[in-house]
Amino acid sequence: MRSHEPRAPVAPLLRKEMRELVTGNSLWVLMLLLSPLVGYSFIQAVALYAEASRPALSIPELARQLSPFDGILVPTLGGFYLAITLLFPFIAIRLIAAEKASGGLKLLVQLPTG
Repeated sequence: MRSHEPRAPVAPLLRKEMRELVTGNSLWVLMLLLSPLVGYSFIQAVALYAEASRPALSIPELARQLSPFDGILVPTLGGFYLAITLLFPFIAIRLIAAEKASGGLKLLVQLPTG
């Protein structure tokens, strides 16, 4: 059976969380650390793809096997994934700690949800 409890609106909660995320220092520190890592990953990916593409100029079969998606985009996003996996939890921990310190976490837990 379904409960007929009123549900809390989610949009204001998401707006509040996004506002706190953007105004916090930890997001900007993450971006500062993320930019050189992703930039270096992109530069390395382009250099390696260019080196792998040279033999494809003379052998057409090799050219069909080369994909810019696999050669450039995947390594670049790999650097992004690595940084997000290792650094993003620190942002989430900071946001939850701020909610707990302000007493907002107790109110969020009491919201009616399905």
